[in-house]
Amino acid sequence: MSFVKKISLQVPISTSAVFLNGFLSNERELCHLAGLANSVLIEETLLYCYYKYGTDFIKKLKGNYSLAILDSKNQKIILVRDKLGTVPLYYYINNEINNQYITFSQDIPSIVRENGLCTSIDLLALTQYLTMHSINCEHTLFSGVKRLLPGHYLSFDLRLAKVQLTQFWDINFSPQPWRVGEVVEQFSTHFQRSVSGHQEGAAATLSSGRDSASIVLTMKHIFKQDIPTFSAIFDIKNYEKEHIAYIVRKHKLRHKFKEITYYEYLSHMHMVVKILGGPPIDSCEVCSFITGRCQSNFINKILTGNFADEFWGGFGSYRFFYLLQILKQDPLKIFSFRHLMSKQLFRFLYLAYAKCKYQDKNLGLYIKFSPQRLKILRMPYDAQVTEKEIWGNFNQIINHPTLSPLDKVFYAFIKRAEVFGTHDFLLAQANNIRAIFPYADDDLIDLALKVPREILFHQGNIKYPQLQYLAQWMPISYLRLPKRGFPIPIFDWFKSDQFKYLEYFWQQPATPLFRELFDIDYIKRLVFILKQMRFDFLGSFELATKMHTLQMLKIFFQEFESHLRL
Repeated sequence: MSFVKKISLQVPISTSAVFLNGFLSNERELCHLAGLANSVLIEETLLYCYYKYGTDFIKKLKGNYSLAILDSKNQKIILVRDKLGTVPLYYYINNEINNQYITFSQDIPSIVRENGLCTSIDLLALTQYLTMHSINCEHTLFSGVKRLLPGHYLSFDLRLAKVQLTQFWDINFSPQPWRVGEVVEQFSTHFQRSVSGHQEGAAATLSSGRDSASIVLTMKHIFKQDIPTFSAIFDIKNYEKEHIAYIVRKHKLRHKFKEITYYEYLSHMHMVVKILGGPPIDSCEVCSFITGRCQSNFINKILTGNFADEFWGGFGSYRFFYLLQILKQDPLKIFSFRHLMSKQLFRFLYLAYAKCKYQDKNLGLYIKFSPQRLKILRMPYDAQVTEKEIWGNFNQIINHPTLSPLDKVFYAFIKRAEVFGTHDFLLAQANNIRAIFPYADDDLIDLALKVPREILFHQGNIKYPQLQYLAQWMPISYLRLPKRGFPIPIFDWFKSDQFKYLEYFWQQPATPLFRELFDIDYIKRLVFILKQMRFDFLGSFELATKMHTLQMLKIFFQEFESHLRL
């Protein structure tokens, strides 16, 4: 259930109520905790738990959810988000005299429209977006509209207009002395239980990677019936279709390919920005929305592989930092990893080059980890932002005193994954589909944080427990093939005739606020550079992605200019 509620402080709430978005996986446990029958509505159960145990009961909630409790007895509003923030929750507090109120909703546009807001652009949020391609603090692009952080709850006292923010969960890496077989067995148990609760009306996305394959094959094994599966392919040479077709043939799946053209992609960009209340953090979000529109006629929920890479070591950069950690302890072990080190050494040198070249310049840092390579490249956006701390709360992660370098990378990726999850949730819901994230299961998260790193990267693999789990259905030789997951061919599209549209797009007038923030002539120079650049040249992919990012930002300002000011 989605919601947007505006509550005036001059007219305090008179009736207690609960608004739940998403689902809880331990409803029976909560009913027992409240002393109620299992047949009672979950909202009523949550209200009983709250009045019986106060906010302490929040720590017992399991699932993917956001929650609002209107407490008429104590004149409070409690807002809660799950551990990973898979279900979004935003709020806005107006403190004008004689017009004090709080508005909360699952999406930003609802808050903006409900309150008729015209607020300043949040420069810290804009800088974070240009820096890391996502906003990883409580800020949004609309100043004053905040997002409740994952693993937090907010208590708002209506009588005092006082906000108290409390963190009830955080990532805690605590590796246990487990053997490989034990980890694979526990992974299998928790993962199958996580998938098993979502049979009715369910479907799954399928790329050629292990994440979606593990979900699809588990569903087929548990449910003993055909599960609809979907893949997005593109109007150019598709690198993944033959891998997906192999899985479909081998397991006789009821599968549909949705071909997406560049012009279809363009026609949905505005819609995605309007739904999210900001630019997406990755081009795949537009494609997910288009595919969801095709699915919505005959399914009501979709299972996706979000959070698998982040928690189970799915990025090449994880393996890179793991190898670096081992080599610092014993440099001679480089010979044991000689089959991996050529690519890793190139990545390291490139990273060092980018860091040395740009470290003292006021440039945005754009981070892009592709499945085949790691690139961290600083590139100027010419955004007139004066914030000294462009890393925002990420600075606390990088300088965390107790985390190892590898754990810092894990931590940063997991925090960033929250934005992917909330965007997927909102885009699916816009198509009347509920997004389910089996890898965000509470027990599976706890297990992932306790798995020793040497098991995640056992024998030079990534996601080794998942690899062994899938081996019961797929040949190991196939699973070890290099995959690209869900590649959106932005750079290939720009390379072809569609590049003419990009030139046309930047010839069209931008909004006054966009022109105030960005140097249009500089952007046009980037378009020219992109046109001349060979697409196998180092950095060409990043430049194409950068142009796509600026394209989305221009659309955002077009859609929300009337609600923004400097």
